[in-house]
Amino acid sequence: MKEVQIQNAIQKAREGDEKTFNLVFKELYTVCKVQLSAYAGSEEQAREAFSEAMYKFWQKFVVEKSELPKTNIKGYIFTMAKYYLIDEQRKKNKHKMVSDEGLSNSEITYMKTEEDFWREQEVEDNYLEALKRAIPKLSSKCKALFHLILAKGLEKPKDLWRPLGYNNARTLSTVKSNCVQKLKIETVIELEQLTNKQQHA
Repeated sequence: MKEVQIQNAIQKAREGDEKTFNLVFKELYTVCKVQLSAYAGSEEQAREAFSEAMYKFWQKFVVEKSELPKTNIKGYIFTMAKYYLIDEQRKKNKHKMVSDEGLSNSEITYMKTEEDFWREQEVEDNYLEALKRAIPKLSSKCKALFHLILAKGLEKPKDLWRPLGYNNARTLSTVKSNCVQKLKIETVIELEQLTNKQQHA
């Protein structure tokens, strides 16, 4: 399912066409069902988690008409469903005293609540927006590099040096390292500006 189909369904739902929205997200559940069931432990729990995620998504982005997330919407909803399952498990274990000390990263993630999700999603959206604004401010060779990475999904120098016209992968590796450092600096600047703007809005 294409992202544009989901966005169109959301727009139609905002205009009163709930049927298209329901059909699209029913199809989306079919796509997510196997992976979510494996995570949940059963199809019944997966369906419950997906329904809860869709209800909250509906409230936030259709009823309240909040700006749509800049990340992939399918992944966004799937993550919401996972956080619902995490939160349900946390409630079941609420009487069990657990310290974060010694926990693995996956176990600590498992302890997070839905509130963490929304806070982290906001941070991620800001970072992606800052990144989007930072790239055009780079040199032409850096812009060409990141355009190819984003457009083709290529990351390794051995896959990039020929399309970009470099002599070998080692040369491109040096260029890439410099471009990444410059991108980090520009992104931090843009992120700070975005944060300040939001705080004073």
